[in-house]
Amino acid sequence: NLPVNGSDPQHPFTIGLATLTALPMPARAELIPLQSRLNLNNLATQEDPAQPVSTITGSQQRSNPFRAVLHTLFEQQQVDTKLLDAIHDWVDADSNRRYPDGAEDGYYLRLRPAYRAANQPMAAITELRSIRHISSADYQQLSHWLTALPVGADLNVNLASAPVLQALHPQLTVAAAEKLVSRRSSQPYTSVEEFLRADELAGLGVRNTGLAVSSDYWMLRSEFHFDDRVTVYRTLFEIGEQGARLLQRHLGESS
Repeated sequence: NLPVNGSDPQHPFTIGLATLTALPMPARAELIPLQSRLNLNNLATQEDPAQPVSTITGSQQRSNPFRAVLHTLFEQQQVDTKLLDAIHDWVDADSNRRYPDGAEDGYYLRLRPAYRAANQPMAAITELRSIRHISSADYQQLSHWLTALPVGADLNVNLASAPVLQALHPQLTVAAAEKLVSRRSSQPYTSVEEFLRADELAGLGVRNTGLAVSSDYWMLRSEFHFDDRVTVYRTLFEIGEQGARLLQRHLGESS
């Protein structure tokens, strides 16, 4: 059973497997470690040179390490990197557009229906669908590797997939990333420093910022099947020393 503190910490409730199996309909549940994915909201913490990603020099990438990681991931997944400027504009606090591929209110207010740029961290990864340059195919591709968590939630190298680890450096090969995953399956990394000492990372200069060996944020994704409908219930938790704290709930329907 998982203790969950809701809006009233004096009256916690508990979610257990019995809650799902007792329902008179087919159901399945999956606990997803969200820090196995790259947190887009961490872009909001980066120093901003206000220039297109394609023109960022090596020294600038070293000063904006998370943006460089996203750039590598997008290239590996064959997603146009001009999307990065628009994402950065969406999550930062200002209304200054990055040229030529960023987007602020001037772009979104011309759409039908019109809306404004968020200019704050994303509440959910689904906001990515509203951002300039994103296609349905891009969203489906990227949603496996990206998440939207509170700013500062780092990547857990003990749970990240090989494609995500490969994005840590453009010279890191698929085979090397898979070896990093294989090694931790028998002995998880106990510190970021231990991870960075791995032979596969030697000489690459991967920075220790934005990395972790444990997770605080998890999502319980539950599916309930009734007739020809599938209802999906997503619950976001932060798990700490005092147990689990409920952060967000979302109920939706998929075809």
